[in-house]
Amino acid sequence: MSDQASAAEAEEPDSKQAATKGTGRSLTALELQILQAIKSTSSMAQGPRDRYIRETVGMGPTRYFQILNALLDLPAAWATEPATVKRLREQRQRNRDRHW
Repeated sequence: MSDQASAAEAEEPDSKQAATKGTGRSLTALELQILQAIKSTSSMAQGPRDRYIRETVGMGPTRYFQILNALLDLPAAWATEPATVKRLREQRQRNRDRHW
């Protein structure tokens, strides 16, 4: 009976794995932290936003936005925060269309 219980537990994914099932890999703790930070900073001005990023994520804004930009292309990010990723992808495309 314990073998059946172990098999049943192994088949039940945790919430993070369920959100990213079929996406190749799950997000790292840093990537999850970046997605949470972007939700918190979306309405901030640049100075307070940069300070918040340094304090909560522990890196400079340039590196933060480099990682965030790459994160937008990961299916796991879409599975975790679809509304945020969609908004940021659209914003990125508008910026590209305007400047390229």
